[in-house]
Amino acid sequence: MGDSGIYLFYCIYGIETKNNKYFTEYFNKLINLKNLGNNTELELELLYGIAGYLYSLLFLKKYLLSKNNVISFTKEENLLNKIIKEIFFELIKKGIDNMNLYKWNKCLLYPFPLNDDPYLYLGAAHGLIGVIYILLCAIKIYPDLLAYEDKNISPLIKNKFENLQNLLLINLNYIKSLQIKSTGNFPDDIEGKDSDEKVHFCHGCVGAVHLYLLADEIFPSNNFKDVSIKCNRCLWEEGLLYKGNGICHGMSGICYSLIRLYLYTKDELYLKEAFGIAFGTLDPKIQKLVSEYVDPQRKAKGIPDTPYSLMEGDGGLLIMYYDLISLVDGDND
Repeated sequence: MGDSGIYLFYCIYGIETKNNKYFTEYFNKLINLKNLGNNTELELELLYGIAGYLYSLLFLKKYLLSKNNVISFTKEENLLNKIIKEIFFELIKKGIDNMNLYKWNKCLLYPFPLNDDPYLYLGAAHGLIGVIYILLCAIKIYPDLLAYEDKNISPLIKNKFENLQNLLLINLNYIKSLQIKSTGNFPDDIEGKDSDEKVHFCHGCVGAVHLYLLADEIFPSNNFKDVSIKCNRCLWEEGLLYKGNGICHGMSGICYSLIRLYLYTKDELYLKEAFGIAFGTLDPKIQKLVSEYVDPQRKAKGIPDTPYSLMEGDGGLLIMYYDLISLVDGDND
């Protein structure tokens, strides 16, 4: 929701247009955002906070790796590596600090919003699932992080969790323990007290699919894939969301979880289900229900507050269509 995504886009634009001056200008702006990490009032989660900033840095790192044979940004990449590791461990430190603050010992804590009646969310956009996912994204790109010693943070990890791998496994297993057996969904909050009625990317099993398939890649002996597969019942049975067609709390978000399941397992069932939910975004009867849905958090009935955006609106829907069609059309645009 902040500047990091904009600066990231301009960095990539500078690379694609071979404009080194342009890239350097926006790379420096992106890196300078690291100073926000020292702000104790800054949010921590994915949508508004430090985890989202780390995502932008990791996206750029992955992009530069894909271009290594074409261009070289050695100086910038070395700085990027340094900042990524700093932000990575800062997120872990914040999670441990909050555990101590809340006198909680089961998992890292990332309250949201920090300064206005904070809540201990579990979900991907605002809670623990999203933060752990980003930490795993960093480890996928930098496997050496599991053995990396940060002089400021490593002692905190050792005191509570023994080592970084154990920390991550404790968090993954705790989140797994909250999965509701009858539906496969997840509650909204970290204690598992709230209902499981939300089936959104921002809350519930939709974001958990991505977390546990990535966890299965990094820790293959733990069979985390089963957690994501158990989510499928809820995705399919509840996936025609009347909140709309977008990614954050709409049908596109459901489709992306089913697409991810299909790509990981190669099971055609998930691809068929993804098309089934996608057809719901075009079905007149379902869209009539969407247009009549009353959401007290919205400014207007049946319309997202940002109706053309990637997160809530038609931007994300169109990209989902493209990605879904690409799975059956291959490279044929």
